[in-house]
Amino acid sequence: MSSAVADMVLDANYAGPHAANAEYFASGIEPVAGAGAPCRVMRAGEEAGLDISGLVSKPVVDGSTIRVRVKEISAPKMGGAFLLLDTNEVFQITAQPERLDRARREFTCQTILWGTGA
Repeated sequence: MSSAVADMVLDANYAGPHAANAEYFASGIEPVAGAGAPCRVMRAGEEAGLDISGLVSKPVVDGSTIRVRVKEISAPKMGGAFLLLDTNEVFQITAQPERLDRARREFTCQTILWGTGA
């Protein structure tokens, strides 16, 4: 797949209903709407359940996986945070972000709900 086609496919995902407008803040910067680096993110993981011997349960965590395109946030870091603008929720990055996609065009960030934006 050419890089232009990979970008088109990825951009379509970030334009869809499962994406959200957000702002990224480096570690130590208070998340205040309008003061961060604007980006679109994809959020997943909060609905994941566990199936152990036929018993299905949802873990009680406020964590989430957030993906962000490299062309928008080139170097997210552990300790940084995303402020989701539609919900005003702040998710702090708890591990070093990784580029797991084959085309290496997005970061996958493990996060935990940290609070709400100012």
